[in-house]
This record gives sequence, C-alpha cells and structure tokens, in this order.
Amino acid sequence: MEGLTKYIKVDRFRFLSSLHTTARQLRICSEIISEIGSGIKLERNILVSLTNWSSEKEQLDESYRNSKGKITENSKPTSSFNHYIDLCKSLDLISGFNGTVSNTRLSFLLLSFISTKTEKDNLLNSEKCFYFFILLAYDSDGIFLVLDILQRGVLNQISLQQTFQDSLNIRLTAKRELSSGFIKNQINEKFRTINYIWTKPQKYAEHLLIPRCEWLNQLNLVSIEKRKGSTAYFLTPEGEKMIELLPCLEATNITDIDKSWVSSSTFTLFSKLFLKAFQSLNELPFNEKIRLVGISLGKSLSAVKSSSLFKIPAFESVLFVCIDLLSSNSIVANFDDIHLLLDDGISYGGRHYSIKSKGRANESYITVTLLQ
Repeated sequence: MEGLTKYIKVDRFRFLSSLHTTARQLRICSEIISEIGSGIKLERNILVSLTNWSSEKEQLDESYRNSKGKITENSKPTSSFNHYIDLCKSLDLISGFNGTVSNTRLSFLLLSFISTKTEKDNLLNSEKCFYFFILLAYDSDGIFLVLDILQRGVLNQISLQQTFQDSLNIRLTAKRELSSGFIKNQINEKFRTINYIWTKPQKYAEHLLIPRCEWLNQLNLVSIEKRKGSTAYFLTPEGEKMIELLPCLEATNITDIDKSWVSSSTFTLFSKLFLKAFQSLNELPFNEKIRLVGISLGKSLSAVKSSSLFKIPAFESVLFVCIDLLSSNSIVANFDDIHLLLDDGISYGGRHYSIKSKGRANESYITVTLLQ
C-alpha cells in the first residue's frame, strides 16, 4: 500500500467563513439535495418539504428529536434551513437564483449514491466518503483546526471556543510564513479580520467550531458527550490516527494538505481510517484494473450530469469512480491513479474512455467512444 506524503507546501487557505451554529447535520444537506432532485425548485417549496420531513422525524426518532441543528423544533420551523442552504452553496452542492435552487454536478454525484437509501439516520459509506473528500477539498484548514485543538485532550465547549482565536492565529502565521503572492494576501486578510475586525472572537468561535465538531462526529472522527451539564469534545481513535497520517507544513507540526495531496492521497487516508480490509487498485493485475474502473465509468454515465453522453466532466466522473470503487469493492484508488489509466485510454463494455486534461480541473473532460 502506498504511503502518505509527510510534508507539503502551502497552495491556498481552505476555510469556510460563513457558517452558522445551527447547520450541524450533514444528513440534512443530503436531504435537501434529495428534495431538489433533478429539476429547478422553489426554495420555499423545499422548506415545506424539509419541515414536514423534520416534523415526522421528531415524532418517530428520539435521536433526531434530541439533536442540534434540526429543521424544526416541536414541529415548528427553526431558523436553520437558510443556514443549511448557505452551507450547501459554500460546498458547491447547490446553486440558487431568484428564490430557486438546483443541484450542481457535484451534488448529482452524491444523489446517485443516496437515491436508494432507506436508512436516513446514518451516513452511507459512499455518502461518508463523499463528505470526507468535499470537506477536505473545501474546508481543510477549518477541519484541521478542530483536530489540532482536540489533540490536546478532552475540552468542553467553553474551553474549545476560548482556544479558537489563538489556535487559528498559529495556523495562519505558520502558513503565511511559507506562502507568497495571492495566497499570502489571502492569509493576511483573514488574519486582519480575526484580530482587528472581530469584536467578539468567542462568539464567532461558536459558529465556526461547533458545526465542524458535529460534522466530524458524523464522520466518526470526533466524539461528543454530555458530562455534568456541559458538552465534552474529544478525538476518536480514528481522529487520532488521522492526525498521525496527515502531512505537515515544512518545519512545523501544523497539519495541512495541498492540491497534489488531495489528488494522490485522500482515498488512501479514508481507507486507512475506516476500512477493515481493502486493496489498492495499483496492486491488481492490469486487466482487473481495467474491468473495475470500466464498470465504475459505465455507472458514472448516469450519475454525472453532462450535456453530452460522449463528453463527461472529468473531475466529477473520476470522483465518482474513486468513491464507487471504495464503497462497492473496498478498492482504493486516488485521482492520480484514475488519471494515469485514462491518459492512455481504456476500453470496456463496448466503450472507449480517454481523458482530455485542461488547465483547470473543471474544464477537463472524458471522451466516450462507442466501439464497433
């Protein structure tokens, strides 16, 4: 099994800034995506559907009834719906215009995995893998901030919030010293906001830390327990292992990742944390690689939104293949592994697949040619 990179270089600051403490449940993001489906929907109609769903869950499901971040409280709508919509937009899972919402190419991919889901309390393994990837790709600095803080031991919510500003400053300072140009300016702006514009950093901490703790709890990386009138947060064994396996900034103990790491190591890390048994795609005979990847690419044709059956978006298609291989076969493949196969092109099931790489990931595509 290939190892994980030890050190990386700063390529950006991945941090979702517009969070709200009520947007805590990833399964509600999935429910919103399911309700939107394949069309364009009025946001107010999605709210009605989610309110009915949540009201029923409150009556039938004690764990949901006692959870935070619900859409309803005693069957009455809370303020959380709009914050979930904002979260989904921040993660590029939905787009909105003039009171309407629709799914994106990313969320169509998730929709394909959860469309047959019957148990909506726990995340499916494919769903969990999807959110693991998306949160690292869009919010790794926020996620690692929480993990680094909890590495110190068990903390209650007050202590967690009190450490927020100093911990974020340490991360920002370390990354700023190793960056230049646009990235350095981005980090300087964030540093200025935290230290000179925020009047109550602890209040911001409630919105920026607690939802992330809840997401990590749903991914089995953080435990949350009620203890003597307060809430205790601490790393699970998987969370501790993740810290050990993550790369660091050069000459620091600050965990971080870059674009290259995301492409080469995300699913390797996921498998080491959550799968009891797995095999690397690279360990398989060539013909078996082609067969498994070909099957997943065939599935991706209906899962990935595209204006043409013969030209499909590469990023979403490769992401689908990586998640499908892992969730269906316990086979670990990263973006780089699939790209390497598609660079030469593969043929399976009466189709030939070949990747056309562009400068930007969202402009690359896979051509699909029917074989005679």
